[in-house]
Order: sequence, then C-alpha cells, then structure tokens
Amino acid sequence: MPDWDASETCLSAGLCVGMVPGHLARPWLDSGEWTALELENPFPDAACCLTWQQSDASPALLWLLDYLGDSETLNREWLRAPE
Repeated sequence: MPDWDASETCLSAGLCVGMVPGHLARPWLDSGEWTALELENPFPDAACCLTWQQSDASPALLWLLDYLGDSETLNREWLRAPE
C-alpha cells in the first residue's frame, strides 16, 4: 500500500488482511469494523538502538537521552503498547 489511508480503505472494504499499529487500528477495532486476529507465534518486541556522536552532545540531546532512560527503560516504557 502506498500509505496508511489506502491500507485503511482496503482493510475496511475486506480486500486484504493487514498488520496495523495498534494506535492506528484502535478506532476501527472499537467500532467493530475490524477484527483483531492473534498470531500463533507473535513477533518479539522490536529492538531500538540510538546512536549519537558523544563528543558533540548538545543540551537538547542530553535532555532527550535522560528523558528516554537507559536501554531497558526505553524498550519497556516507550516501545511497547500500554497494557
């Protein structure tokens, strides 16, 4: 699909099955227009890697790194859907 709007149109018309981020799918799931299917073997959480030039860290970058936390916190708090 060229974009999420086209994907939403095709999914709503029953033309396909798709994997859509939960926050984008929520309105259609809540309305009953779409049905969530459970995968037999769910995908593991996606890893995230941040890189930067340590010798040139701006105050904004340092703030962002502090805000996001360490690797474990980043993956736990920011990259998983709320329970």
